[in-house]
Amino acid sequence: MSDSQDTRKRSGAGFFHVDRRTWKLLCGRGDMDQAVSYLVVASGTGPGNLVSGWSAKAVEIYTGRHRTRAKAAITELIAAGFLVRVESSPRTHPRYEIQPFEVAHGAALDAAILSSGGVFDLITRATTGDGWAENADRVAVAPYVLQGLLWPSGDLFALSPATERSMELIWFPNSLVTGVDGKPSPVRRLRAAGDLWALRLLVDLYSAQNLSMDSGISRAALRADYTRKEYVRRARHVVWSFSFGVTRAYEHPATAAFWQAASLTGEYVRENNHFWKTVRSLVDMGLLVCVPHLAENSNNDCELIHGFGWKGVGEAYERELKEAADSAAARLVPEGWPGKVNFMVPVCDTQTEVQMVGVYRLTYRPQTGVAADWMRRLGETTRHFLSTYSEIQPARGT
Repeated sequence: MSDSQDTRKRSGAGFFHVDRRTWKLLCGRGDMDQAVSYLVVASGTGPGNLVSGWSAKAVEIYTGRHRTRAKAAITELIAAGFLVRVESSPRTHPRYEIQPFEVAHGAALDAAILSSGGVFDLITRATTGDGWAENADRVAVAPYVLQGLLWPSGDLFALSPATERSMELIWFPNSLVTGVDGKPSPVRRLRAAGDLWALRLLVDLYSAQNLSMDSGISRAALRADYTRKEYVRRARHVVWSFSFGVTRAYEHPATAAFWQAASLTGEYVRENNHFWKTVRSLVDMGLLVCVPHLAENSNNDCELIHGFGWKGVGEAYERELKEAADSAAARLVPEGWPGKVNFMVPVCDTQTEVQMVGVYRLTYRPQTGVAADWMRRLGETTRHFLSTYSEIQPARGT
């Protein structure tokens, strides 16, 4: 099947995966053409996400990169052990097999050792502790950690994370590569911007998103905080006011590359750490949104109560809930809201620890069972709270 035939068949539909370890190894090469070409080839895989019929032509179609440059990037990916050309595929319509992390990692390790014989001794010390000189060796090892050759393991390092391969797979919608409704895809836009770090973060954040459980990206990776204040009590309800505070990020597998890079320069300070610039780039491109949610409390793993869609973000259900909460609060606070307050929310006076938190959510989402379960739950939650808010009425005499 030709690229053009295959693209018509699969464009915008389905999903694919990459190994998070392989992605880190690939980004460590610092080559945007190779990164986007790999994603395009991976998106063109069939059942099993192993063999792809997409090649340089598909890269040109979906990323805007000329097929000659795309072909050169794919040749480099083959040489580096990320891909293998299927021998039986015709010359004009090549097919590629995605290689497991262990193959690409072995090739990268061999290349590093060949380029510098001292790397072998350094890696031996780092992984076994034999002759480990902590301060000096850690500085020398850091570049290999950033490249994905070594992974932190307690006080030492390992050649790969101690997890099962299935736990390392990151799933994406094909629309991440193909786009939807004729619009340029996220991969194409980030490739054109030349921002490999933004592409890297976008891909890694998919590993931290569980819509069914977290309504978006785990708050253990990224969240926005709000300050709260008790505004008024009416009968059995407390009206809490919430105002936007700060955005927080934590060291998490999805953000670890930024903190590891910062450790080399000491640039942990917010304005110097380019993590924040990268998040802003994704938000400005509409690839990442922050949806306020009422939560049981301020803990990262507490249960979310429901979302508040506003300012054009959030699902229709969440925007409906925000309007219902506004109406209920207005009935209890007829004198109007104080200034500089984003939300006024009435809750039962037994819910003493409620908090507002901003949940980050990726715009392009795979149509998986998890996503379907999230929408089902969202519908059920909406029906429940629309009824709850409609029953809130001013107490007599207020």
